[in-house]
Amino acid sequence: MKIPKALKRIGLFIAVILAVNLIWELFSVIMSVYNYNHTDIPDNLTAEQTLEKYFEYWDKGNLYGVALVRDDPLPGKPDSFSGYYFADNIVLDKYRYVGVPTSFVERNGYYEGKVFFAEYSKSFEEGWTGVSSGYNAMEFVMCRKDKDSPWRLCAVGGLYAD
Repeated sequence: MKIPKALKRIGLFIAVILAVNLIWELFSVIMSVYNYNHTDIPDNLTAEQTLEKYFEYWDKGNLYGVALVRDDPLPGKPDSFSGYYFADNIVLDKYRYVGVPTSFVERNGYYEGKVFFAEYSKSFEEGWTGVSSGYNAMEFVMCRKDKDSPWRLCAVGGLYAD
């Protein structure tokens, strides 16, 4: 029995799609394991440096690093990389100190806090689509649990400064 050309083309197309998907999944696992094994954040960073580190990890799709900076539950070894974030190009344009979140700090039991207004752009990498996702401006609240603890990102949004 002879297989029609159209059926062969469909089969080849499906095989290529499956191969690309398999390669992407393999890349994601390799990046996840790499991030899990090679990411640490020094505890002696300033609030400003911690904010910069957050944007660095976000730009690289490093979910393990983002969790470290945010003091979130850490992802497992196979979940430490996000292809979704990796496809984005995150550029921290500028930020400025805007105040102390006194009521936020007191309500949540933090020792100290600082609020920064950050402006950043988020776009897809040129190789993907070239479509811009836009320009963003938002407040980022950095906090310390006690006098000797490191700075961590504890809230994102607006109107935190007193």
